[in-house]
Amino acid sequence: MLKILHREEAMVDEERLQSEANRILPYVGELSLIAKATGYDAPEASLQLPYDESIRTQVKGLAKELGKHIEVIVVIGIGGSNLGTMAMYQALRGVQDSLTRNWPKLLFLDTLSGQNLEDISSYLINLQDTTSFAVISISKSGGTAETMANTQALYNKLQIAYGDVSDRFIVVTGDGSKLWNRAKELNMYRLTIPEKVGGRYSIFSAVGLLPLALSGADIDAMHRGAREVIEICTINDIEKNPALYSAIVTYLHAQDGKNIHNSFFFDPRMELTGKWYRQLMGESIGKQYSVFGEELRAGVTPIVSTGSTDLHSMAQLYFGGPRDKITNIVYGPFNDVRLQGDEFSGLVQDLPGKTFNDVMSAILGGTMEAYTKNKMPFLAIELEDYTEASLSGYLQFRMCEMMCLAQLFDVNAFDQPNVEDYKSETRRLLRNIE
Repeated sequence: MLKILHREEAMVDEERLQSEANRILPYVGELSLIAKATGYDAPEASLQLPYDESIRTQVKGLAKELGKHIEVIVVIGIGGSNLGTMAMYQALRGVQDSLTRNWPKLLFLDTLSGQNLEDISSYLINLQDTTSFAVISISKSGGTAETMANTQALYNKLQIAYGDVSDRFIVVTGDGSKLWNRAKELNMYRLTIPEKVGGRYSIFSAVGLLPLALSGADIDAMHRGAREVIEICTINDIEKNPALYSAIVTYLHAQDGKNIHNSFFFDPRMELTGKWYRQLMGESIGKQYSVFGEELRAGVTPIVSTGSTDLHSMAQLYFGGPRDKITNIVYGPFNDVRLQGDEFSGLVQDLPGKTFNDVMSAILGGTMEAYTKNKMPFLAIELEDYTEASLSGYLQFRMCEMMCLAQLFDVNAFDQPNVEDYKSETRRLLRNIE
């Protein structure tokens, strides 16, 4: 499903690697037990989602009820409520999905933008049929300002156009939240998020499964792919456990001053996966205090690059600038488009007769050689393909990695206390606006 290659290019001392592995191997054993448990009681309870058949059954039942004539699904959420879904959708459909005739389509409302709201509401109104769309509003707390504002505004516009549209709205939130109760009053569909599952770990709950199922994705394959990766990412052996290995490599380089993590995807459809990972790492590792209450200001700064695009914008910095980065080069099979004719291909030496696969494979190989010659550490991660199972496996690998990385840093992987800093000030300012 995925392989970590070129381990020698990770440039870590084997003795240090094994020492850190020994330190957290007991925790890896705990993850294996938690994944097979039920009840969603542990902070790592997201590991139980791919094994929960009841979630898939509920989601597939609702998707069947709603989706007979559906053309468009609008997902209203922000951060963990939509980044995983956006990542999976783009990776499956590609970056030019708006140009295809593949239906249904997912549209996203995250931050507050009058233009985005107007574009989406106008599109839905022009469908002239309420059975052609569904709106999914996602907020675990039920009180996310941006999500509630977008939900209210879109609901108002659709009500004016169609009358009562409550049967086209689905709410995904915490059981008993204010949003849950209001949706119940309005006779909207409701799905829950397990209390212990945080937003950035929620892709395999109804948060991600419902919109993706409505768009036509195989959610059984998603859970299967995640389960397969959990099995290997809970092995007590650093040579066989890619999440444990990657976490320790990242940690050791951070300890040595390389505290910028570059996810370098060699396929544009994976860029949003990088943004999902950016939140996962930023919120899970960036902590002021350790789990022991000591101030430590931990953190690794995640950045995202796409190949070959960013070789033409960032390679100079990467190869010539500060040695403060650990890079993960992620790639899968390349498209095999053969160049025909010589009107333009002859302008580049050795290009005629080649395929896109030939060219991109050479660029990928050249990039890794450049990293090696410049003595810059990297991991090469190869994906088998871009199917639901493989992509879900990659996301699950990263979530397991983050749990291990937090253990190495002695921080809580599942809270985000400092996010409240801006939220409390936002609420204060809103109260003062007349």
